[in-house]
Amino acid sequence: MAGSWTKEEERLLLQFRSEATVNEEISGTSADAAAYGLVLGKLNQAGIEKTKAQMMNKLKYIKRKWLKIRCHNKTSAKGIKKTMDNEDLCFLIWGHRALTEPLNIVSSISVSGAGSRLLRSLNWLETIS
Repeated sequence: MAGSWTKEEERLLLQFRSEATVNEEISGTSADAAAYGLVLGKLNQAGIEKTKAQMMNKLKYIKRKWLKIRCHNKTSAKGIKKTMDNEDLCFLIWGHRALTEPLNIVSSISVSGAGSRLLRSLNWLETIS
């Protein structure tokens, strides 16, 4: 049971974690144990011998790294984008969550007068970005 993960092992971990049946089961609570057990079982069937703790730590590490890169790419003024392996799978897993895609609260507020003009301006800016 080696401690380090190869790129292929990481890709398989993210592939198994991004499967629709697993993604639907994950809610961020202790009830996720069964879904993560399923992912670990698939890893073991693929010949990857890791513990549940190793798998969870790897997923947390990858998520932190992906969120950091995503934040950098959204705020980088110079247009220099960072990338990482398996970004496509990371987006499938964590990309549509409130943490990574916050709601636009301003657009849901009913306003009139000057506030209405501001809201139209903000909406226009959103359409061009």
